[in-house]
Amino acid sequence: MEDRFSQIGIKHMAELTHTNMPTPENFTNPWSEFMTCYEPYTIIYLESWTVKHFLKHILPKLTVPVILITGDGDTSNPEIDIQKYRQYLPEPGTKNPVIAHWFAQHCRPDAAKHKWITCIPLGINQWLQTREKFQLYAQTYGHLMNPMEGGAPAWKPQENSVLVSFGITKKKAFRKPVWDYYCGDGFKSTGGSASCFFKAVDKDYTFFDVFDAIRNARFVVSPPGEAIDCYRTYEALLLGSYPIVKTSVLDPIFEDLPVLIVKDLTKVTAKLLEDTYNDFRRRTWKFEKLYHSYWQNLIWKKRVELGGPSHFIKYHSKLELPHVPIPKPNSFIPGTCASKTKHYYPTTIPKPKDLAYTDRISQIGMKRLGELTYRNMPSPEEFDNALDDFLDCLHPYTTIYVDAWRTLDFAEKILPNLKVPVIVISGDGDSSNPYFGIRTFLKSLPGKPKRPPMIAHWFAQHCRPDAAEWDWITCIPLGVNQWIKARQNVHEYAQTYGHVMNRVEGGIPEWKPFENSVLVNFRNKTNSVEREKAWSYFCGEEFVKNGGSAHCFYKRVSTDFTFRDIFDIIRKARFVVSPPGAAIDCYRTYEALLLGSYPIVKTSQLDPIFVDLPVLIVDDFTHVTGQLLEETYHKFRSRDWNFEKLYHTYWQTVIWNKRVELGGPEFRLEYKK
Repeated sequence: MEDRFSQIGIKHMAELTHTNMPTPENFTNPWSEFMTCYEPYTIIYLESWTVKHFLKHILPKLTVPVILITGDGDTSNPEIDIQKYRQYLPEPGTKNPVIAHWFAQHCRPDAAKHKWITCIPLGINQWLQTREKFQLYAQTYGHLMNPMEGGAPAWKPQENSVLVSFGITKKKAFRKPVWDYYCGDGFKSTGGSASCFFKAVDKDYTFFDVFDAIRNARFVVSPPGEAIDCYRTYEALLLGSYPIVKTSVLDPIFEDLPVLIVKDLTKVTAKLLEDTYNDFRRRTWKFEKLYHSYWQNLIWKKRVELGGPSHFIKYHSKLELPHVPIPKPNSFIPGTCASKTKHYYPTTIPKPKDLAYTDRISQIGMKRLGELTYRNMPSPEEFDNALDDFLDCLHPYTTIYVDAWRTLDFAEKILPNLKVPVIVISGDGDSSNPYFGIRTFLKSLPGKPKRPPMIAHWFAQHCRPDAAEWDWITCIPLGVNQWIKARQNVHEYAQTYGHVMNRVEGGIPEWKPFENSVLVNFRNKTNSVEREKAWSYFCGEEFVKNGGSAHCFYKRVSTDFTFRDIFDIIRKARFVVSPPGAAIDCYRTYEALLLGSYPIVKTSQLDPIFVDLPVLIVDDFTHVTGQLLEETYHKFRSRDWNFEKLYHTYWQTVIWNKRVELGGPEFRLEYKK
């Protein structure tokens, strides 16, 4: 959450701040105590509202050059009379200016004329808990929210062409004509289709409703707000839509981003949008520009270029400095190091009769394969071995389980402090994993490494789309649902239908008639872009015309509709449609396999997981026909499959083989305080 670009986040890049807006405690640095001891090229954050005070009271007292960042306001920046303050600025002819460079949100219109001004983006809204709501939405729709390596989001139909959703009380003279064009006859006369509405967020209209509307649109009109930039631009980009903006001084920010820049927002036509949409979807983009890491590197690079330090300067008040004893080198701190006990794993896969329900793959089960955890999700007591307690004494190639929600936090806070290589397993979330900008992260490291130092290998559920590009990432399956007692219900059902549920050695389930050809049973709202399209095809007339027969329904589990009812329906179907859920993988895939049915999934980075499993992988769900299913059904029934892959023991062996291959121990490490 913290790495998505925003006004509050940009403050973290500064070493001192000059603010009057509410900010976290670590920004309350007392200026007066440091005026006489500034290091050259210190980075100072100024709120827009405090620039005038800075110019009058601080600037004349500066004796060394500084770098400024300005934002968190609705004025053009930097709001300064350049001629009046020319002696302090790096303008032509000025000697020893004390303002070395100025990075500005809501950049002033003439910024391009001054090389010492760099425009930076506004980012997403930091107020009204918007960032937190964005994070929650990201956890639900992670495959759209984290497109940091380029590529295109899911295809959207033309009727979802343009979203027009903004207030017109701000900048009414400019915004109202734009609204009237798209929502009146102007845009419609070009063959266009627009969804026009604006409603303030309240208990009946939530942030999720706003984000759903943005996410479902091809293009989102984003006119300037109080100043030149607009939050809607960055919301659209992060949610997989394409903003339409008016050309401005901000154009360089949008280079290598899928933003349609036009001279006049009221001159956009349906043909322009159709051509642009097809063009944008073919290209690869630099989405790392939507994250603080990119701009932090840019600011740091500028400081070094100007002659400043490459390290962060930390200012402390003498009154605030606590007395901290300096430990002796290699000194032992009681309670922080661990004893390591050898626990050898079995070398063979247990037979079906020996398998407990806990061995069927699931998110909670994958945690058992980690020797330490870095988590914030609830889990059994045996996972209380927190990584933080043992950072100083990690054994090389320790296996660490990281909750999906904490992978970015892990990359920022733990990776820099690791002294030995580790193996990471991540899951238990709805985001693509590993959930941080790999290319951005690697660019910040010396020597152009192929993987983050100290990460020997990373095993990931809900694998990120570009996983195949990194030989240190292995995708692992999601498995059956661990929540709302779903695992226990699978096990209880297994005890009734064991001949279907425990097919670990291959074989075929009972034959099923053609009328039970396809089950379509999923909640569209979980991933409306992918799922509504699949539902419309299988449950409409087109699939019937193609010789298919589908059973379509969705109903929540309740006292009247139990897990057993769901499992009965899955078990009786030949095929089960399993589109991506909140992220790329889906529980239904593994329920179908364990219950003796054949899942239909869309091709993805998960394809290697399904090698030697009876899974029908298609380029598009609309390519499925009755004939394809009939042929596939008979072909699948004539083969033996590797159902071991549905059990933790298989993946435990894969992970352990990788550890030994890398030079790690063959035994499990048991850490104790």
